[in-house]
Amino acid sequence: MKKILIFSYSLAQTTETALRETCSRLPDFDFYLITDRFDKNSPKQGKLGPINVYFVGNGSRIDKYMFTWRAIAMAANLHKAIKFDFAWCLDTLSSGLATLLFRNRSKVPYLLTEQSTATSEELKKKIQLWGFYFKRIYRKAKCIQVVNKFLGQRCRKFGAKAEIFLIPSGMDQSIFQPRLTTEEKINFRRELGIEPDDLVLISCGDLNQTNGQADLIKALNFIIYKSGLPAVLILVGDGAGAMKLSQLAADFSVGDYVLLAGQQEPGEVARYLEIADIFIKPTTIPTLGRSFLESMAMGVPTIGPSIGSLSDFIIEGETGLFCQLKHPASIALAVEKYVHDHELYRKVKEQAQRLVREKYNCDVIARKIGLIFQEKMI
Repeated sequence: MKKILIFSYSLAQTTETALRETCSRLPDFDFYLITDRFDKNSPKQGKLGPINVYFVGNGSRIDKYMFTWRAIAMAANLHKAIKFDFAWCLDTLSSGLATLLFRNRSKVPYLLTEQSTATSEELKKKIQLWGFYFKRIYRKAKCIQVVNKFLGQRCRKFGAKAEIFLIPSGMDQSIFQPRLTTEEKINFRRELGIEPDDLVLISCGDLNQTNGQADLIKALNFIIYKSGLPAVLILVGDGAGAMKLSQLAADFSVGDYVLLAGQQEPGEVARYLEIADIFIKPTTIPTLGRSFLESMAMGVPTIGPSIGSLSDFIIEGETGLFCQLKHPASIALAVEKYVHDHELYRKVKEQAQRLVREKYNCDVIARKIGLIFQEKMI
């Protein structure tokens, strides 16, 4: 059985779920993961599904600066006992240097998965600090997987010579599929204070400037007072911007129509999506688009900007609608299109669900990753 060493500085909930679901579908491989130990009270070893996890660090502030060197030391010790066939880097910015230096030391080749949503400014800072090594992360990879076309182009820009495979992020459709009965939907809406005829708009993600919730609140003012639609906006997520958004909603006279639902577990997010009519996320930075895919799987038509992975799976008028960046009026116009064109709404809902089911489910993604392992890395 082939043995794979995975480098990932941190595992956000969505990344952790995707990694576990992918690896659990590849029984012909043994997986070992090195990641940061964010809590000093947490164990130094553990399991994530079929993955053997090794945590490095002490749960202190300096851990992020020491991760590369601690990860290399851990990898070297594990390699003596396990003899890895290849490595897999999941995070270029935080784990790429550790993967590269481990490769230089052990001659173990690596697969680079590029899924960074870092802005151009953030990348410039990295290049200024350690540009020589940063570019070599791309150049020395035996194979590269990207989650959207934009990242594939960026890899080439940084000097990648290896074959690049476009394999998008998958999602667990066992969680994100409609389950509620009509009566359960009505009851849940009633619990939230939503009237039966209200148009329910929803957005999921951290409450911050880059996810565009401020533009959404401004758009809600257009929708209610200019378009005359009885709309409610649910914001699922948490973050430092919550109080500012509440104040902004009050300033734009929509405070009574904005519900801050807070951070929710995936199953509860699916429940909120199931009572929504339209999902909107006017993010201002390139995104992997997982929340869009989850909404599409739930049968909720989406609105978002044409950036990052979104332009790979949103086709205007076919699987979603686009809005302009930092342009609340364009969000309101897209909402009006859905409301007034019932055929468009039905078509987008059905075609988006079909797209996610056929191209973005975990089984399909794992199968493609497995082929790279077998045909390109071994």
